[in-house]
Amino acid sequence: HPSPQEVMGEHEQTTPVLAPAASVAVAPAPMSIPALMVAGGLSGFTSRFATHPFDTIKTRMQVQGAMGQRVGGNHAAAYRGVLDGAAKILKVEGPAGFYRGFGAVLTGVPFASAAYFGGYESAKLLVPESLLGPTATYVVSGMVAQMFAGIVY
Repeated sequence: HPSPQEVMGEHEQTTPVLAPAASVAVAPAPMSIPALMVAGGLSGFTSRFATHPFDTIKTRMQVQGAMGQRVGGNHAAAYRGVLDGAAKILKVEGPAGFYRGFGAVLTGVPFASAAYFGGYESAKLLVPESLLGPTATYVVSGMVAQMFAGIVY
């Protein structure tokens, strides 16, 4: 029988198999306030893009209810419910019908969300947890953030 050196060739060396090193979790570097504001603006746009179709249906149903009351309650409802409203909008206006009025949303929501994120993180730096405790810091930060968003929106 040939020896292991003969089978592998005398010039090749074997490398011992080592166990993989233990994985150590490293926390990501904190984002800067401007980066957080960009993330806030993008999240505001994304959330409104996802929810605007539902707002469109809700608003149209509210308007039809108000119009029905205004004309003595005999106004025939255009939408009998949420699913009926969605089906009718899709049939008559296509998918774009769900996004009517979205341009107005774009004039404020991304900027208000950016202001909220920036205000929240800035307030957390100004009111550290070590000063008031975590709960109070988050409450104060939320109040400051809402104030900034309200100014923009």
